[in-house]
Amino acid sequence: MTQSPRPDPAPSPSNRPPRPTNQIEVGIKDNSGQAIAQMENSRATSIGDGAYIENAYFSGNVPLSAAAVDRETPSLLPYLADRSDQEYALGKFIRTLQGEIPPGPLVILIHGDEFQCHLKFMERLKTLSLPRILAKYYSADPDEIVIQEHQLDWPSGLKELSDLSERLQVDLAETVLDDPYASLGEINQAFYRFPGIKMISTTLLTSEWKDCRVNVLEKLLEFWQQWPPLMPDQKLIVCISVKYQLMRSRPSGKFGLSWLFNFWKCWKAWRRRKHCQQINAEIGKGIDAIAASNFERFDRLFGIVLPKLTGVRRSHVEDWVRSEAKEFLGEANLAILMGAVRDMYDALDEQSSENEATLSMEELSNQLIKFLKSDFDEAGKAA
Repeated sequence: MTQSPRPDPAPSPSNRPPRPTNQIEVGIKDNSGQAIAQMENSRATSIGDGAYIENAYFSGNVPLSAAAVDRETPSLLPYLADRSDQEYALGKFIRTLQGEIPPGPLVILIHGDEFQCHLKFMERLKTLSLPRILAKYYSADPDEIVIQEHQLDWPSGLKELSDLSERLQVDLAETVLDDPYASLGEINQAFYRFPGIKMISTTLLTSEWKDCRVNVLEKLLEFWQQWPPLMPDQKLIVCISVKYQLMRSRPSGKFGLSWLFNFWKCWKAWRRRKHCQQINAEIGKGIDAIAASNFERFDRLFGIVLPKLTGVRRSHVEDWVRSEAKEFLGEANLAILMGAVRDMYDALDEQSSENEATLSMEELSNQLIKFLKSDFDEAGKAA
């Protein structure tokens, strides 16, 4: 894979390629065989020297046609319940940047337990939340806001945190330019040459922190702190997702050998959970400290720590039914879905002593997907 020549100096804003319209043309040949486009919830209509992407997903309150309902449930629909606190905080933060060109990347720090569907939340940010927020605060057309994502994985087999920056740079250079020796400046030039906002996403699990605790996050932020100054009108968004692993025990259903062996297994599982909880607590405190300091140690970054991703309450799901789901299902079917949500949480209330029980986003979305794809069809016929 060969990258097209990197211009030096950088092209002026007036010479930059035009922003994409609702139909996005991606030059495969000029992009080293990588079709950079916002493919999620979209449909490729032709592949040749270029790929043409047509929007196939509703945005905001635009209703889907009956034909679209018959085809397939939008992949993000079951994951749009709640997360209003996170969107409000992000919108408020971006509003403070209105009219100001950040000299460095915009860092969005996401955290919550592993059952809150972090990847789907970042997908939601990329395809729905950020385009709507940016369109509102920067007076732009939402259809012209294209966010192109690159996934930057945590380096496998990393032994020393001092090697983290070099490993991340090599991985990013190989992904973007197919050149592991490319500098950060060359990577940034490659980002700038293609239209749209660039988003780099990284996910961290508790198991990857080991004995380093919050130093892992600080080292990751230091990598972005040294990023070259952005070009005029350039936007680079970095999403860092921290997953708290809970180490839930999963009974095997087999209790052979002796009670002593079973006791040993349970004790070891308990010890792992306690150790994991301790690490989670320390990481959480470190993230809170970064939020309270407004990223003061990283003065070249514009950063925000979003509210922690938590379970979803019934009231939020019902709001989702009346807004997002209504546009997909239609008015006549809302009562069926609302009844399913009521039954779902009534069963949960019987097992919970909390004032208002919650479901993790993973469990909630699984139930909603099952209902929308199967139970809803039968309920609709009965109605």
